[in-house]
Amino acid sequence: MQFRLAVLLSLYPALLFGQATFGTITGTVTDSTGAVIPNAAVEVTNEGTNVSRTVTTGSSGNYEVANLNAGNYRITAKIGGFKTFIVRGVDVAALRTVRVDVRMEVGEVGTEVTVQGSAPVIETDSSSIASVRTTKDLNDLPLNIRSTVSGTGDSGLYRYVFLTPTGGQGGGSRFSLGGARGSQNYFNVDGISSNSPAFGNSIGPAEPSFESIQEVRFEIVNNKAEFGEVANITAITKSGTNALHGALFWYHENSALNARPFFATTKGQNIRNNFGASMGGPVLRNKLFFFGTFEGERQRQPAIITPNVPTTLMRAGNFSQLTTPIRNPFEGGTPFADNMIPASLINQGALRWQNRFYPLPNFGAANLTNANYRDSVPQQIRHDQFDVRFDYALRSNNNLYARVSYKRSEPKVLDSGLPADLTGYRVQVRMARQVAISDSWTITPTLINEFKAGFARNFNPREGVLLVPLHSDPA
Repeated sequence: MQFRLAVLLSLYPALLFGQATFGTITGTVTDSTGAVIPNAAVEVTNEGTNVSRTVTTGSSGNYEVANLNAGNYRITAKIGGFKTFIVRGVDVAALRTVRVDVRMEVGEVGTEVTVQGSAPVIETDSSSIASVRTTKDLNDLPLNIRSTVSGTGDSGLYRYVFLTPTGGQGGGSRFSLGGARGSQNYFNVDGISSNSPAFGNSIGPAEPSFESIQEVRFEIVNNKAEFGEVANITAITKSGTNALHGALFWYHENSALNARPFFATTKGQNIRNNFGASMGGPVLRNKLFFFGTFEGERQRQPAIITPNVPTTLMRAGNFSQLTTPIRNPFEGGTPFADNMIPASLINQGALRWQNRFYPLPNFGAANLTNANYRDSVPQQIRHDQFDVRFDYALRSNNNLYARVSYKRSEPKVLDSGLPADLTGYRVQVRMARQVAISDSWTITPTLINEFKAGFARNFNPREGVLLVPLHSDPA
């Protein structure tokens, strides 16, 4: 049996990258004198989906319910000769162990003692140090845009590293935690890696919409052995509940209150609309649930360009306005007379390249060579993404979920720093996909099997199209 298992694992190495993201509730059941109570039935129920699991305390009065989705739970403890004890509103976060000790009172089982639970400030059942950001934390931040922070679709999700102690940004799009390098972080969504194998940072567009995020957990000290990097950043997506609920959002930004860019003659058009919707609820009550999100962004913002272009005299080989001598490479590097290059020595290919890509100056004196061309070039950016998740309670001890995320970004932006009618725009359609599948099966109170598989893919071609044919010269 061990040999067969090893063969199966070697055939599917990609499946080994999935990591556990569930929470755990543990505790001890005692009576009013502090004596432990064995064989007490402890039922843990998700208050959103009404899916429950039941365990029995051991000889030491301890119980543990693992592999719980993030959410609020109700704990019910029962045993003959004692009142039923109920704790409501126990908040369970991903990768967190919550201790709920139960002190039962002598009385009839039909009599209930109900208390309101609360998450402990210090987690005493784990040695790790972590910071958790919930949906409310993300939505309460003073932002004028939600999920996307770049024209190519990079997610702003992990920029919340800045809100975590020791968090900061290194070179480029790399973030660091706990004094580690920017490539020593493990980014994952629902336990499926979103790390770039090429650069060691996160695959930006592969992250879900903020509207789909339940919480983000930043672990920086004493991570579990299954995580190989110094810092572990886990995003958990929302799941549906028995209550049908949804949301609409729209963020709008324009140039009404903007200042004129220093090098521009006008403020230019800057219009951004970030909009979307989400909905979650039951397909089959207490069994099958869904949650879906769509988010889109449209932006029109000009690029302010101030290139240095050849003056009218320079285009004809006349560099007499420069104090630096221009030398003739065909005559041992001797300076040209009056810094003027004879027309016979000007390469026709270079001349056509100059006329093709460099416009005439339109700003300043005739001898100005720095930032002597100024213009505002229109740009457009478009993002669309959706996330869909289904959760299914196959049995009380067997839960499954599947999630699909997709994002498409189409920036029509200027890369050259020269007029778009000469050089064209960047042509780029960036698509990112992520899939996660999980099956959590509690076989016995002491034996749990968790299967998790998924992948993240980033397709990012980049090219350009010249708007003016190469064989023609601009007027």
